[in-house]
Amino acid sequence: LVTNIFNERPINNEIKRFFISRSEAKTKGLKFSEAPHTLGWIAPAYKGALARLVGELTIAKPNVIVAVGGISLYVLTQLTGILIYRGTLLEGTLFPCKVLPTIHPSAAFDKWDYCPVILADLVKAKRESSYPEIRRKKRNIYVAENEADLEWFYDKFGGANPISFDLETDDTPPRITSYTIAVDSLSTLVVPVDYLGDDLALRHLCKWQDKAWIGQNILYDLTWVAEYGIKPKKIEDTMLLHHSWQLELPKSLGFLGSLYCDEAAWKEWRTKAKGN
Repeated sequence: LVTNIFNERPINNEIKRFFISRSEAKTKGLKFSEAPHTLGWIAPAYKGALARLVGELTIAKPNVIVAVGGISLYVLTQLTGILIYRGTLLEGTLFPCKVLPTIHPSAAFDKWDYCPVILADLVKAKRESSYPEIRRKKRNIYVAENEADLEWFYDKFGGANPISFDLETDDTPPRITSYTIAVDSLSTLVVPVDYLGDDLALRHLCKWQDKAWIGQNILYDLTWVAEYGIKPKKIEDTMLLHHSWQLELPKSLGFLGSLYCDEAAWKEWRTKAKGN
């Protein structure tokens, strides 16, 4: 099924005509239960279009809906930010179905770089169309609180090879604040260096340097751990491997996650968590 949120092309393609702004809603004393779009809320005069759309989807019974562009993303999920959520699976709020957003193809006329991204999202949508539910793996994330936790994790998973590695840093003062070791797709150890102290946390990391390390832009991470004499014998860089294979696509970790995994769009969680 190919359909629209509104079966009408607005004059001069001004999408805001379908919305009522926050200031106008306040002036008219209108209140809405849903979260607003940056343009405001769907104008009451166009609520019938949403009912029509729900009727079409009820008949079609889709396994996945491809939300094309930011307006479709908002109407189907109450979320905004197409570049944040594109390529990731979301729960539909207008209609109970998984939603996979992508960039509107018209944007590719202005920015050709979007074209291969849209195509990659459609490949993922094709894969997701074979079943209705969102499938996500259950992760086991261990946070080390003391030396015994570090030893327990190594005793249990120390035979893993390769491992995935990532670290977080801060500038004031310059230091490693935490690092993470993943021994497979399900089991991960988070080591809060600021809490455990450099000596204990990074002494433990030395035990893993005989493994092959996989990382995203891992040369950055290696520069930091080299200060402590830690030099893994073999490395693989997901950013470089992806770029050498799909050089026309973006290569950030968030993009790779949306392309190759079925994870949520986790990159915006950090912004939402500030202050908590």
